Amino acid sequence: MKNPNKLNTIDAGLVTQQPSIGNAKLASRKWPGYAPFSVFNPVLPGSCPSSCPKMNLGRAAAHKNVKRTGEGFRNGVRLAALSRPDLRMWGYTHFWRHPGMLEYRDSLPENVSIVASVETPEELNEAESLGWALAAIAVPSTTGYIEADEVRALREAAKSPTPRGLVLCPAQRPNPRAGCADCLLCARQPRKFTVIGFAGHGVGKTSKQLDGGCCYAQQGNVRLHELRAGRTQTDFLKTLSSLPPNALVRLVVSGDFGPFNTPNQEN
Repeated sequence: MKNPNKLNTIDAGLVTQQPSIGNAKLASRKWPGYAPFSVFNPVLPGSCPSSCPKMNLGRAAAHKNVKRTGEGFRNGVRLAALSRPDLRMWGYTHFWRHPGMLEYRDSLPENVSIVASVETPEELNEAESLGWALAAIAVPSTTGYIEADEVRALREAAKSPTPRGLVLCPAQRPNPRAGCADCLLCARQPRKFTVIGFAGHGVGKTSKQLDGGCCYAQQGNVRLHELRAGRTQTDFLKTLSSLPPNALVRLVVSGDFGPFNTPNQEN
Protein backbone atom coordinates (compact mmCIF):
# COMPACT_ATOMS: atom_id res chain seq x y z
CA MET A 1 0.00 0.00 0.00
CA LYS A 2 1.16 3.56 -0.70
CA ASN A 3 2.65 5.67 2.06
CA PRO A 4 -0.40 7.27 3.77
CA ASN A 5 1.56 10.48 4.24
CA LYS A 6 1.89 10.84 0.46
CA LEU A 7 -1.66 10.02 -0.57
CA ASN A 8 -3.58 12.71 -2.41
CA THR A 9 -6.49 13.96 -0.28
CA ILE A 10 -7.50 16.97 -2.41
CA ASP A 11 -10.42 16.79 -4.82
CA ALA A 12 -13.39 18.71 -6.15
CA GLY A 13 -16.08 18.83 -3.48
CA LEU A 14 -17.58 20.84 -0.64
CA VAL A 15 -17.99 20.23 3.11
CA THR A 16 -20.62 22.44 4.75
CA GLN A 17 -23.21 22.65 7.49
CA GLN A 18 -25.23 25.23 5.57
CA PRO A 19 -28.91 24.38 5.06
CA SER A 20 -29.75 21.96 2.29
CA ILE A 21 -32.99 20.34 1.17
CA GLY A 22 -32.40 17.52 3.62
CA ASN A 23 -31.46 19.51 6.72
CA ALA A 24 -34.86 19.12 8.41
CA LYS A 25 -34.53 15.37 7.93
CA LEU A 26 -30.88 15.22 8.95
CA ALA A 27 -31.03 17.33 12.12
CA SER A 28 -31.77 15.87 15.54
CA ARG A 29 -35.29 16.21 16.90
CA LYS A 30 -34.07 15.59 20.44
CA TRP A 31 -31.08 17.96 20.56
CA PRO A 32 -31.86 21.18 18.66
CA GLY A 33 -28.91 22.44 16.65
CA TYR A 34 -27.21 19.05 16.43
CA ALA A 35 -26.97 18.30 12.72
CA PRO A 36 -24.52 16.49 10.45
CA PHE A 37 -22.02 18.19 8.21
CA SER A 38 -22.76 17.47 4.56
CA VAL A 39 -20.34 16.62 1.76
CA PHE A 40 -21.37 17.59 -1.77
CA ASN A 41 -19.55 16.16 -4.77
CA PRO A 42 -20.07 17.33 -8.36
CA VAL A 43 -22.26 15.10 -10.51
CA LEU A 44 -20.07 13.84 -13.35
CA PRO A 45 -19.90 10.78 -15.58
CA GLY A 46 -17.30 8.74 -13.74
CA SER A 47 -17.88 10.59 -10.47
CA CYS A 48 -21.32 9.01 -10.61
CA PRO A 49 -21.88 5.83 -12.62
CA SER A 50 -23.23 6.80 -16.04
CA SER A 51 -25.51 3.78 -15.84
CA CYS A 52 -27.40 5.36 -12.93
CA PRO A 53 -31.01 5.92 -14.07
CA LYS A 54 -31.11 9.10 -11.99
CA MET A 55 -27.97 10.58 -13.59
CA ASN A 56 -28.61 14.29 -14.18
CA LEU A 57 -26.95 15.01 -17.52
CA GLY A 58 -27.71 18.71 -17.14
CA ARG A 59 -25.66 18.85 -13.95
CA ALA A 60 -22.86 16.86 -15.58
CA ALA A 61 -22.72 19.29 -18.52
CA ALA A 62 -22.38 22.22 -16.10
CA HIS A 63 -19.13 20.71 -14.81
CA LYS A 64 -17.46 19.94 -18.14
CA ASN A 65 -14.20 21.61 -17.03
CA VAL A 66 -14.10 20.14 -13.51
CA LYS A 67 -11.06 18.02 -12.69
CA ARG A 68 -11.87 15.23 -10.26
CA THR A 69 -9.93 12.09 -9.40
CA GLY A 70 -12.25 10.51 -6.81
CA GLU A 71 -9.14 9.15 -5.15
CA GLY A 72 -8.45 12.38 -3.27
CA PHE A 73 -11.93 12.37 -1.75
CA ARG A 74 -11.85 8.68 -0.86
CA ASN A 75 -8.38 8.91 0.68
CA GLY A 76 -9.36 11.98 2.68
CA VAL A 77 -12.45 10.29 4.13
CA ARG A 78 -10.60 7.11 5.09
CA LEU A 79 -7.58 8.85 6.64
CA ALA A 80 -9.75 11.37 8.52
CA ALA A 81 -11.83 8.53 9.96
CA LEU A 82 -8.69 6.68 11.05
CA SER A 83 -7.26 9.76 12.74
CA ARG A 84 -10.60 10.81 14.27
CA PRO A 85 -12.46 7.71 15.55
CA ASP A 86 -14.99 10.03 17.24
CA LEU A 87 -16.36 11.06 13.82
CA ARG A 88 -19.29 9.12 12.35
CA MET A 89 -19.69 9.24 8.59
CA TRP A 90 -22.09 7.60 6.19
CA GLY A 91 -23.09 7.79 2.55
CA TYR A 92 -24.87 5.96 -0.25
CA THR A 93 -23.42 4.63 -3.49
CA HIS A 94 -24.69 3.48 -6.86
CA PHE A 95 -21.24 1.95 -7.43
CA TRP A 96 -22.15 -0.96 -5.16
CA ARG A 97 -21.21 -3.55 -7.82
CA HIS A 98 -17.91 -1.91 -8.76
CA PRO A 99 -14.77 -3.82 -7.64
CA GLY A 100 -13.07 -0.54 -6.78
CA MET A 101 -15.96 0.40 -4.49
CA LEU A 102 -15.95 -3.03 -2.84
CA GLU A 103 -12.22 -2.74 -2.16
CA TYR A 104 -12.65 0.76 -0.76
CA ARG A 105 -15.60 -0.27 1.44
CA ASP A 106 -13.54 -3.07 2.96
CA SER A 107 -10.65 -0.68 3.72
CA LEU A 108 -12.77 1.68 5.83
CA PRO A 109 -12.74 1.77 9.65
CA GLU A 110 -15.89 1.08 11.62
CA ASN A 111 -16.84 4.75 11.95
CA VAL A 112 -17.56 5.02 8.21
CA SER A 113 -20.61 3.27 6.76
CA ILE A 114 -21.44 2.99 3.06
CA VAL A 115 -24.94 1.92 1.99
CA ALA A 116 -25.62 0.18 -1.34
CA SER A 117 -28.30 2.16 -3.19
CA VAL A 118 -30.27 -0.33 -5.29
CA GLU A 119 -32.99 0.36 -7.82
CA THR A 120 -35.20 -2.74 -7.56
CA PRO A 121 -36.04 -5.42 -4.96
CA GLU A 122 -34.47 -7.98 -7.30
CA GLU A 123 -31.06 -6.36 -6.76
CA LEU A 124 -31.16 -6.90 -3.00
CA ASN A 125 -29.90 -10.49 -3.21
CA GLU A 126 -26.98 -9.42 -5.36
CA ALA A 127 -26.05 -6.62 -2.96
CA GLU A 128 -26.18 -9.04 -0.03
CA SER A 129 -24.01 -11.56 -1.91
CA LEU A 130 -21.39 -8.85 -2.47
CA GLY A 131 -21.05 -8.32 1.27
CA TRP A 132 -23.10 -5.18 1.78
CA ALA A 133 -24.51 -4.89 5.30
CA LEU A 134 -26.99 -2.15 4.37
CA ALA A 135 -29.00 -1.48 1.22
CA ALA A 136 -31.28 1.46 0.47
CA ILE A 137 -34.25 1.37 -1.89
CA ALA A 138 -36.75 4.03 -2.93
CA VAL A 139 -40.37 3.68 -1.85
CA PRO A 140 -42.82 5.20 -4.37
CA SER A 141 -44.32 8.32 -2.82
CA THR A 142 -46.61 11.13 -3.89
CA THR A 143 -45.89 13.32 -0.87
CA GLY A 144 -42.17 13.03 -0.14
CA TYR A 145 -43.03 11.10 3.02
CA ILE A 146 -43.44 7.37 3.56
CA GLU A 147 -47.07 6.37 3.99
CA ALA A 148 -48.23 2.94 5.17
CA ASP A 149 -50.11 2.14 1.96
CA GLU A 150 -47.06 2.89 -0.17
CA VAL A 151 -44.81 0.23 1.33
CA ARG A 152 -46.96 -2.91 1.38
CA ALA A 153 -45.96 -4.17 -2.07
CA LEU A 154 -42.30 -3.26 -1.53
CA ARG A 155 -42.25 -4.97 1.86
CA GLU A 156 -43.51 -8.18 0.23
CA ALA A 157 -41.02 -7.86 -2.64
CA ALA A 158 -38.14 -7.44 -0.18
CA LYS A 159 -38.99 -10.82 1.33
CA SER A 160 -38.62 -12.74 -1.94
CA PRO A 161 -36.84 -14.99 -2.53
CA THR A 162 -34.90 -14.42 0.72
CA PRO A 163 -37.00 -13.47 3.78
CA ARG A 164 -35.87 -10.09 5.12
CA GLY A 165 -37.40 -7.07 6.73
CA LEU A 166 -37.70 -3.53 5.50
CA VAL A 167 -36.84 -0.66 7.87
CA LEU A 168 -38.56 2.59 6.91
CA CYS A 169 -36.58 5.78 7.42
CA PRO A 170 -38.09 7.35 10.58
CA ALA A 171 -37.11 10.84 9.43
CA GLN A 172 -39.38 10.48 6.38
CA ARG A 173 -42.53 9.43 8.20
CA PRO A 174 -45.36 11.97 8.50
CA ASN A 175 -44.74 14.09 11.62
CA PRO A 176 -41.37 12.43 12.30
CA ARG A 177 -40.13 12.18 15.86
CA ALA A 178 -36.54 11.35 14.90
CA GLY A 179 -34.05 12.83 12.45
CA CYS A 180 -30.99 11.19 10.93
CA ALA A 181 -28.88 12.44 13.85
CA ASP A 182 -31.14 10.50 16.23
CA CYS A 183 -31.51 7.27 14.26
CA LEU A 184 -28.07 6.71 12.67
CA LEU A 185 -29.03 3.28 11.31
CA CYS A 186 -27.31 4.21 8.05
CA ALA A 187 -24.14 5.00 10.02
CA ARG A 188 -23.95 1.50 11.50
CA GLN A 189 -22.89 -1.86 10.14
CA PRO A 190 -25.48 -4.37 11.36
CA ARG A 191 -24.53 -8.05 11.55
CA LYS A 192 -27.61 -9.03 9.54
CA PHE A 193 -28.25 -7.64 6.06
CA THR A 194 -30.72 -4.76 6.45
CA VAL A 195 -32.87 -2.98 3.86
CA ILE A 196 -33.83 0.67 4.43
CA GLY A 197 -36.74 2.26 2.58
CA PHE A 198 -36.68 5.94 1.61
CA ALA A 199 -39.23 8.11 -0.18
CA GLY A 200 -38.17 8.77 -3.77
CA HIS A 201 -36.28 12.04 -4.32
CA GLY A 202 -38.05 14.89 -6.05
CA VAL A 203 -41.62 13.66 -5.82
CA GLY A 204 -44.44 15.74 -7.21
CA LYS A 205 -42.51 16.93 -10.29
CA THR A 206 -43.02 14.32 -13.00
CA SER A 207 -44.64 10.92 -13.13
CA LYS A 208 -41.22 9.37 -13.79
CA GLN A 209 -39.84 10.88 -10.61
CA LEU A 210 -42.81 9.63 -8.62
CA ASP A 211 -41.74 6.07 -9.39
CA GLY A 212 -38.26 6.13 -7.90
CA GLY A 213 -37.22 9.73 -7.51
CA CYS A 214 -34.74 11.89 -9.36
CA CYS A 215 -31.12 12.94 -8.99
CA TYR A 216 -30.70 14.65 -5.62
CA ALA A 217 -28.46 17.27 -7.24
CA GLN A 218 -31.27 18.94 -9.18
CA GLN A 219 -33.26 20.03 -6.12
CA GLY A 220 -33.25 23.32 -4.23
CA ASN A 221 -30.22 24.15 -2.12
CA VAL A 222 -28.61 20.79 -2.97
CA ARG A 223 -28.33 22.02 -6.55
CA LEU A 224 -26.63 25.23 -5.39
CA HIS A 225 -24.16 23.37 -3.15
CA GLU A 226 -23.45 20.85 -5.93
CA LEU A 227 -22.55 23.71 -8.28
CA ARG A 228 -20.20 25.13 -5.63
CA ALA A 229 -18.68 21.67 -5.21
CA GLY A 230 -17.59 21.73 -8.84
CA ARG A 231 -15.75 25.01 -8.28
CA THR A 232 -14.09 24.05 -4.99
CA GLN A 233 -10.94 22.01 -4.44
CA THR A 234 -11.06 20.67 -0.87
CA ASP A 235 -8.41 18.94 1.20
CA PHE A 236 -10.76 16.34 2.64
CA LEU A 237 -8.29 14.98 5.18
CA LYS A 238 -7.59 18.44 6.61
CA THR A 239 -11.21 19.61 6.49
CA LEU A 240 -12.84 16.50 7.98
CA SER A 241 -10.11 16.13 10.62
CA SER A 242 -10.80 19.69 11.82
CA LEU A 243 -14.52 19.12 12.56
CA PRO A 244 -15.80 19.43 16.15
CA PRO A 245 -15.65 16.42 18.50
CA ASN A 246 -18.21 13.68 17.79
CA ALA A 247 -19.30 15.33 14.56
CA LEU A 248 -21.62 13.52 12.16
CA VAL A 249 -20.84 13.64 8.44
CA ARG A 250 -23.30 12.79 5.67
CA LEU A 251 -21.12 11.90 2.68
CA VAL A 252 -22.03 12.40 -1.00
CA VAL A 253 -25.31 14.26 -0.58
CA SER A 254 -24.73 14.90 -4.29
CA GLY A 255 -22.45 12.90 -6.54
CA ASP A 256 -20.87 9.58 -5.63
CA PHE A 257 -17.48 8.04 -4.73
CA GLY A 258 -16.01 7.88 -8.26
CA PRO A 259 -14.29 7.92 -10.56
CA PHE A 260 -12.32 4.69 -10.08
CA ASN A 261 -9.21 3.92 -12.11
CA THR A 262 -10.34 0.34 -12.58
CA PRO A 263 -12.54 -1.53 -15.08
CA ASN A 264 -16.35 -1.54 -14.98
CA GLN A 265 -16.63 2.22 -14.46
CA GLU A 266 -20.30 2.00 -15.42
CA ASN A 267 -21.28 -0.30 -12.55
